[in-house]
Amino acid sequence: MVTVGKNIQLKTISKLLEVMEGMKEVLLQSNTLSLFNVVKPLHISHSQRHVRIHNGEKHCECNQCGKDFGTRSVLQRLKRTHTGEKPYECNHCGKAFAESSTLQIHKRKHTGDEPYECNHCVKAFAKMSELQIHKRIHTGEKPYECKQCGKAFTQSSHLGIHKRTHTGEKPYECKQCDKAFVRRGELQIHK
Repeated sequence: MVTVGKNIQLKTISKLLEVMEGMKEVLLQSNTLSLFNVVKPLHISHSQRHVRIHNGEKHCECNQCGKDFGTRSVLQRLKRTHTGEKPYECNHCGKAFAESSTLQIHKRKHTGDEPYECNHCVKAFAKMSELQIHKRIHTGEKPYECKQCGKAFTQSSHLGIHKRTHTGEKPYECKQCDKAFVRRGELQIHK
């Protein structure tokens, strides 16, 4: 048995699909779905959806920017970047997020959970991406190389900062004395 809202109980999947189709029509009529255009029917099997990954089919187009996506859920996430909607809120600190997965990762800051452990040392991390960057210490991998001088870095952000040495860009400016800095940390130390 599936429950939708407080009072509607649905006994079969087909009934649920009928209700979902009706909800889609209501949303379309109320312009709630105006930011995206669904080219194909909304209900397809998991295997059909999975096949789209391999054949590159894209059936959902954003009316705002024109990008195409294979699933409505990905399109819905893009829609949030246009609207600024952040429906997932941390119950510890109130910070809001556009995606539930980002909220789950954020909650690890409060719990101290670090599920990604380095197999070379004792360090652990809250995010897989942090572990991948850390592993480069052990492997010596530096995949981000400056095209101007050949210097290589473990993180793309470090390459971006380095490029400023060639351009002279100093984006972090002190509001009191107009002195400018290459790195945000340098400005904070200056204050």
